[in-house]
Amino acid sequence: MTESILVYQTGSGSNCPRLIDGGNVNSQYTLVAACSNILYRPVTSSGAGDTNSGSFSYNTLHLVVATYDSSSTHLYIDGSQVASTPIGGNLQISGSDAFIGGDNQNSWLSCDLANGQVYSSALTSSQVMQLYSEGLEGASISGAGLVAWWPLSGNAIDMTGNCNNGSPQGTVSYVSQPTPLPH
Repeated sequence: MTESILVYQTGSGSNCPRLIDGGNVNSQYTLVAACSNILYRPVTSSGAGDTNSGSFSYNTLHLVVATYDSSSTHLYIDGSQVASTPIGGNLQISGSDAFIGGDNQNSWLSCDLANGQVYSSALTSSQVMQLYSEGLEGASISGAGLVAWWPLSGNAIDMTGNCNNGSPQGTVSYVSQPTPLPH
């Protein structure tokens, strides 16, 4: 499984809101902006496996990608792997809602998000670099099991045709003309 999203965060919050959260809090998979780092937590039949990015810089646009390949998690920032954690087991996936920029406990992130993608497979490091190289307006990775793709450039429509459309909660602003991803 892979979660990918572009994030521009101006500062840390005290409640560690989610960039992408699948299902109930800490019950399926979570990609969190946790104070001054990024945390990825998939929940498998073997338990939860936390992978921390270490330092995360604010006031810069970043591509954040997290993968799980049934033996370990991998966390990437701007195309480079920054951490990995061994964990086995099957992901505990259900039909619960996914959240972008928040969770089901009304904890919302104050930041700019774009190009959220979820894949059923773990992208390779070269595929992650391809996403980063293509930048903000780049396409998804062909043949990698794209489940949902939210460009977030005017609405929360899933561009895959899988009907995983979003429903904005709280105050949401969309930008129709995004700025390019710096390299």
